[in-house]
Amino acid sequence: VEFDSVCYKAAECQANYQMVNKVCGHLQKTPGFETMGQRLKFFGRRNYSFAGEVCAAIAVNVKIGDTTYYEKLATKIVEGWKKSPSHNEVLIDPHYKYAAVCCKIEKKPFQLNLEQDKKPQKPTNIPSWMQKL
Repeated sequence: VEFDSVCYKAAECQANYQMVNKVCGHLQKTPGFETMGQRLKFFGRRNYSFAGEVCAAIAVNVKIGDTTYYEKLATKIVEGWKKSPSHNEVLIDPHYKYAAVCCKIEKKPFQLNLEQDKKPQKPTNIPSWMQKL
């Protein structure tokens, strides 16, 4: 598997959406970006046979100043994906050639919004290339 900038942009788009709306999942309510396939197409990936997405929202208690914070966070995320059969399949399936990871860290505790019909909020601090969303 090799890094792909289009996959990264699609992952960052979804991570920003999830962070702003306090949700975790594969779908958005932003017109034209509802599915991973739409996000990949928007950012430039036109031809693909297989596409998989792995999302996570985790809570980690780490002491301030802990120099291994990011290592612990990455370990927790991957452990969670491996415990989910459908997500682990995406990680180990040889059909997948390109990959990217985007993590957003919220330092303040928050509760995920489980209300599926809540109107999504627009991000306030998104990268300039996403301003057209």
